[in-house]
Amino acid sequence: MNKEQIRAYIKVRTALNMQPKSIFDDLCTALRDQAPSYNTVVRWSKLCRDGREEVEDEPRPDRPVTETTSDNIEKARHLIDNDPYLTIDETQTTDPVLIHHVERGQTIDHDYYINNCLQPLVNEIKKQRPSSGTHAIKIHHDNARPHAHKDVSTYLESQGIMKMLQPPNSPNLAPCDFWLFDLIKENLTNQRSSVSLHRAVTKVMFSINDDSEQLDDELRNNLKVYRTA
Repeated sequence: MNKEQIRAYIKVRTALNMQPKSIFDDLCTALRDQAPSYNTVVRWSKLCRDGREEVEDEPRPDRPVTETTSDNIEKARHLIDNDPYLTIDETQTTDPVLIHHVERGQTIDHDYYINNCLQPLVNEIKKQRPSSGTHAIKIHHDNARPHAHKDVSTYLESQGIMKMLQPPNSPNLAPCDFWLFDLIKENLTNQRSSVSLHRAVTKVMFSINDDSEQLDDELRNNLKVYRTA
């Protein structure tokens, strides 16, 4: 099922007065790791109760749709292949910063994660380390359904990669999740247009170097919690 079909199912079940939890459980039973998150089910159930008819995404006129073309992707890949140390500022002067994107409607399940994320990673490791390959390589990811699937564990074991376990309910170690996103949101109040919002986000992004010490502190705190979890 694509996301429009899932939303249509949520819409029908909501019209029959089913609660989001029951709808979510049914979707998990039918779709397993391809099921949407509980928050997604709650959000669309509320939208349907509030009278929304369409299950397609609303158009986003302010977002550029021409930058994720195959030609632009290849240009960005060529730039980075020629100079792996190319900075973001240098790349932005010539082409968009983009290596991989997910097609509209594509579900990121365990198969997608293996074929499009892990396999290219393993191939690159073997390319850069022809003598040792994946020996002594460890990987850490959270407990999202695609990451925790048994096929993912089997693939990592077959490649000799050790998976670092993520304790349940532990803090996320990705800086963007535990630090950057909160930092940006704190500075986005009272933005009345896409232009002012863009300026606010850009200002925060350019100030990140000034907050690097705070990032180090946050990372150390999260590592302490992770070790004791």
